[in-house]
Amino acid sequence: LWLPPLPCHLSEALVPFIGTAMKLFALVAVGSVCTALAVATGKSKSISEGGALSNDKGASPWLSLLTKSWALPGEAQEEQSKGLDDLANSVLALAKNRKSGAPDAEMKAAVDSISQILSDMKDAVSTGNVAAQQEITKKETALKNCSIPSETSTADFEASLHITMNDVLNCRAEEKTYYSAYQFCMAEEARCSNTTECCVDLIQPNPYCLSPPSPPSPLSFQTECDAASRCREKDLENKLAFFEHKLQEYNDAVTACDQSRLGCNASYACSVKQAAWKEKHSQCNGNQTTFEQAYCDLAGSQEAHWDTYSGCHDRSLKSLEAEELKQEGLLTGRRQEWRGLKRIECLLGALTAEDQTAALDACIKKNHTIDAEEELKLTYPTKVGSVPSKSTCHEKLNAPGTAYFLKTFYSGVPEVLMPTSLTTYYCVSGLSTTYCPVASSSLSLLAKVNGRMPVVPHIK
Repeated sequence: LWLPPLPCHLSEALVPFIGTAMKLFALVAVGSVCTALAVATGKSKSISEGGALSNDKGASPWLSLLTKSWALPGEAQEEQSKGLDDLANSVLALAKNRKSGAPDAEMKAAVDSISQILSDMKDAVSTGNVAAQQEITKKETALKNCSIPSETSTADFEASLHITMNDVLNCRAEEKTYYSAYQFCMAEEARCSNTTECCVDLIQPNPYCLSPPSPPSPLSFQTECDAASRCREKDLENKLAFFEHKLQEYNDAVTACDQSRLGCNASYACSVKQAAWKEKHSQCNGNQTTFEQAYCDLAGSQEAHWDTYSGCHDRSLKSLEAEELKQEGLLTGRRQEWRGLKRIECLLGALTAEDQTAALDACIKKNHTIDAEEELKLTYPTKVGSVPSKSTCHEKLNAPGTAYFLKTFYSGVPEVLMPTSLTTYYCVSGLSTTYCPVASSSLSLLAKVNGRMPVVPHIK
């Protein structure tokens, strides 16, 4: 902004018509121009008379102070702090060298202009401190906005199931009928094809004895007649009685064998019953897999939610701590700047005080650091305990394939009907995260129920 060398009252009259952003610059420029004109034309009485405000070159010290003051707002914080200290020392030197008496118009105008600059700089420092707190609060809010996963509603979850526990249990109950029919067929086939009564040695070989013993020999009396010219009657009677008794034993054994096979069929189609059972077993396994997959999906979903929350909390907390550390460092600079501004304000006030010496001594002794610490404060959430601690998952996940899951949901199902392996059995233990506990005191899988591998007979 350039102003022509107009009379001071006319130049100052133009300031209200200048844009707001340039008002401070114009105010300083007008004051500087007027002061410079006053010095150049000899209008400043104190300078023309060789007063305390004159220097060796005849230039006004107030013009120098105004120039220094005008440059401060555009400098970096570190340079501002140094510039404020230099300006304070300059004001202090002027105050000590100035003769007592009422302030002249030039000094008063310069003091007013510098005071306005200082006021604007204080506003900027305060605004910066408010903005710093807002940045910290923004990071704290982001941390508090990390959504903690809600615990699953058992009622809502069960209502959403396409295949329920009762569906699985009912299917297994039907399967038990098929399995029992198959087992009865196998037992009957085994009984009818190999009874104890049909394995008596006297009636061997017998088609209903799978491992027949050797039959007895009928030649036990053969040697009795070998040495005689003819058999005696008594010998023949004994032989006849022996074979009649054996015939009775044989007939009794045959009858016992027939009695043991009462109700037996000529043949058994157990393979048909086995196929029917295996088909039902496969259907029930499918129902169980669908039922358990819902718990697998729930566990995966909960773990994913907790992983998202955990990552959000960790990142947000780290960001908040970094912001606090950053603002804590910047606060030191702002307080130094504020201390310098307050010191200059005090010294400028001393220049226009009735008792300049006393006011100047008071400024020198005053501890502006305390004022800066009281005026400029920041609240650090991590230090005042307002930061929410990281939550943990307490919802116990039901894990298909564990002994606990088997006992909880399938306690009434015969062990022989339970499949040894399903795709759902390792779903929870196979997840990449473990934020939530598993609803089991042991992670032993069905593969080791009761310490042994459960065997399902005749499943191939």
